[in-house]
Amino acid sequence: MPKIQNQQLGRYITFRVNETDLEKLEAVSKKKQVSRSEVIRQILKVWDDGQKAA
Repeated sequence: MPKIQNQQLGRYITFRVNETDLEKLEAVSKKKQVSRSEVIRQILKVWDDGQKAA
């Protein structure tokens, strides 16, 4: 399980990515010509916004 540091939060968030999600990420990043790390950053942002709302 990879640990990814979210720079904005200054803490580690551990999360699981299954293969189909990874494939979707790849497709999105290829289509939009953005890096995989940028896609992950967006996911973390959405996840964090969800945590704040909860």
